[in-house]
Amino acid sequence: MARTQWAVIQRFHYLEHRLYWDGRLHKSDLHERFGVSMPQSSVDIAAYQRLAPGNMAYDARSKAY
Repeated sequence: MARTQWAVIQRFHYLEHRLYWDGRLHKSDLHERFGVSMPQSSVDIAAYQRLAPGNMAYDARSKAY
């Protein structure tokens, strides 16, 4: 498995962990935890939503998923 794929899987794992245990996720959570750019955080979240539709929804009021 390529290193890049492993990094994405790690971010997806963290994303699911935050959603399950905290009930929300901010793009900045991925940025702070993994040091990825904010645009990369958006890309990861969009990719996760394609893989697991319905697992999270964006709340514009709190600016979180």
